[in-house]
Amino acid sequence: MKTKQEALILIKPEAMMRLRWIIGQIKGTGGKIIWTKSVTLNYEILRIFYPNITVNSLLWHATMNHLNGQPVAVLIIEGEGIIARVSALVGQDVNPERCVNNTLRHILWREFDLTVEHLGNGLRYFRNFVHCSRDQKEAASQIVCVKDPKIMKFPLRIP
Repeated sequence: MKTKQEALILIKPEAMMRLRWIIGQIKGTGGKIIWTKSVTLNYEILRIFYPNITVNSLLWHATMNHLNGQPVAVLIIEGEGIIARVSALVGQDVNPERCVNNTLRHILWREFDLTVEHLGNGLRYFRNFVHCSRDQKEAASQIVCVKDPKIMKFPLRIP
């Protein structure tokens, strides 16, 4: 029997114009959206969301250039086995081109083609439109972060 989980979804700046459509797709997972906010990302939030990226690396600088100071939509969705369902919807590779055709990352990549930044030494940075929790531990730490009142700026109004 699957247990009820919470998953965090972050809709990145390049996907905000498709927010309503993305939320419709997320609702289609059978989970329930229980929390939404708009957040302006900063260094502290990005360290929590991307702990495996070495600070001052080329990848860290690309992430900061892309997301620091940018507004994003944050959603928390709950349901049985929701992390796996949301991950399957979003796409399981950071490279949208390698994601399954009907995933959000692949669909948005085909629509906008904004994804690749060459950083040198064969390293590439992918703008992949949507971030989602990979497991329960990651979801828990990210949910605590975005619910911190010092981080939250204003509510997200979904038209």
